[in-house]
Amino acid sequence: MYLIKLGMDYCDQAQRAYIRGDLELALRLYEKAVECFRKAVTYTSDAATRSVLSEKIREIEDTIEKLRAILQGENRDLRPRAARSPRATLPEVSESGVIQKEKVSRGGARPGTREVESDGEFVGLVETFISRANVTWDDIADLSDVKRELMSIIFFSLAIPEKPVKVDVPRRILFFGPPGTGKTMIAMALSNMLSATFFNVPISGVLSKYVGDSPKIISTLFKLARERAPSVVFMDEIEAIAVKRDSDFHQVPGLLQTLLTELDGFGSKNLDKLVLVIAATNKPWVLDEAILSRFDRKVYIPPPDKSARIELFKLHLERRGYELEGITYEELADLTEGYTGRDIANLCRKAILNMLQRANPNIEVVMRSVRNVEELRKAKYRVDRITREDFEKALEEVKPTVSKDDLRRYEEFLKKSILS
Repeated sequence: MYLIKLGMDYCDQAQRAYIRGDLELALRLYEKAVECFRKAVTYTSDAATRSVLSEKIREIEDTIEKLRAILQGENRDLRPRAARSPRATLPEVSESGVIQKEKVSRGGARPGTREVESDGEFVGLVETFISRANVTWDDIADLSDVKRELMSIIFFSLAIPEKPVKVDVPRRILFFGPPGTGKTMIAMALSNMLSATFFNVPISGVLSKYVGDSPKIISTLFKLARERAPSVVFMDEIEAIAVKRDSDFHQVPGLLQTLLTELDGFGSKNLDKLVLVIAATNKPWVLDEAILSRFDRKVYIPPPDKSARIELFKLHLERRGYELEGITYEELADLTEGYTGRDIANLCRKAILNMLQRANPNIEVVMRSVRNVEELRKAKYRVDRITREDFEKALEEVKPTVSKDDLRRYEEFLKKSILS
């Protein structure tokens, strides 16, 4: 049941990302949903459940194929129809046959508890967190100081000193900064460089409605990370499970303490193989002091500076075959001070769409004349240079998502973390 619930959560998140226009995120989330449903099929012995899941997998794979075609530059004017939410269309599935049937004691278990649990269920769930880290350092604009520090951590963790000395290398790292600055991409690039097992841990996958399950998921996660080493455990939005204990936020019983215990273990155990724990947050000031103290290194991931913004524009435009007219990359960087990497990606997508619509004014006529999708796949459209006007129109819609007040707050936290 865990795998089905997690897959449905991924589908819901993908739908929301699709509606926002973040097609890359929607693609990744749909891929994760498929992984969950495929694993659920292998665990269940119920034929009806397998049939429902298999059909759902085929539907999502069709959407994934369309999204990939759009992102790879094919059929850019063909947006996949908003698919029905896989979560909404999945019928109620009996707990029996899905991994393990829940059992209740004769006296009746307390609401929200289970008497019998399967270790295999937790392992199966944690295995769905494993992702392909196909990002390289070249995909990340600038952040040279951050890259240099992380590479040093890896080198001194694995290389052999010329004489027997003990080096305390950070293995627990906290990334903090505004959303959209590349925290996940940096963790993926680091894992890719090591050819490590990459655990991309969604908070929705850790939280459980059953009392006592969330701590077990965390314990299983770290146990599996040790077994699959070298590995990188990446936990985004960690504030969702590690907020200050004196706040009004409801704490999951035992979850924070288990996380602290596991982090302590990584700090004290002499692991033969490398395991890095990287957490990320957009709100470091709400984190519990105990969790903050467990991280050996806190790394600020700021919005890109001018040189990084130039690299980002080239990454999204020049490296994808587009040309500019009437505006330079330096001017674009000047116009986007305060924009995050995600903001710039959204701006480029909008400018490209403006250019395509301008260069192909007869789209509506073509769309009315085609009889089916196959005819549309054979149609061709014009690709022009992207002009200043295309970007000016895009800038009217795509604004920076991080305010100056937010940036000041991050800088204040950085100063505090340096002094502490």
